[in-house]
Amino acid sequence: SLFTTSDNEIHSIDFPPFITNEVIDGGAASEIITTAFRKAGIDSTLTIHPIKKIIHYYLEQENALSIVERHSHFSKTQQNKLIFVPVLAYTEQLFYYKPSHPQGLNLQTKQQKLTYGAHQDEDVSKYKKAGMNIITGRTTALMKKLKSGDIDFIAAPAETIQWLSQRYLNDFQENFIHLDTGSSTEVLHVIFNSQHQEGTTIAKKFKHALSTMRKDGTYQKIIMKHLGNGDAGALYLRRLETF
Repeated sequence: SLFTTSDNEIHSIDFPPFITNEVIDGGAASEIITTAFRKAGIDSTLTIHPIKKIIHYYLEQENALSIVERHSHFSKTQQNKLIFVPVLAYTEQLFYYKPSHPQGLNLQTKQQKLTYGAHQDEDVSKYKKAGMNIITGRTTALMKKLKSGDIDFIAAPAETIQWLSQRYLNDFQENFIHLDTGSSTEVLHVIFNSQHQEGTTIAKKFKHALSTMRKDGTYQKIIMKHLGNGDAGALYLRRLETF
């Protein structure tokens, strides 16, 4: 074993402000997940890691109970061993850096070959088909590449761009602009491992606890606490209804 783990460990990718050690109670998704486990009567620990490779190590080599990640990419064989439970639906928008494109970014341009900044396992087929270059990295690194002009645009939640730019690129925050087109709804899942001795049973209990939280208002309270009252918070609730 690379690291010691408890039997019910959840391994998650760092995804601020939704899941990160740097905000209170770990962020909205983190608090939703840990609360659902607690309500299901299951002792568990959520560990946040900087890169995907580590959480896949735990899943594939250590037979971990569950993982949380963005842009999941599993083969059909792998999918048959996993149980996907949606916990948070969010919008990703396309962002560019204003000084690099003072007139705005035109995705249809024939004047130059655009470069897209992708996250690991993100589906980039449409950009490749359009003849664009692809550079892969973590969000902070991609934002720095936007600023330096190495890439032209990326997809990320507005909340993530705002949070990271405030911390790492505060003087340039207002230069990260989102396009009015190309937004998509993404879903964050807790992915349970059915090969884990209690994986299937715990997944059912977790799903039931999550459903109860949404009926009794606990889920809404957590969303409002982290992501705001009014339209912002309400939007997260509406989005999840469709999954």
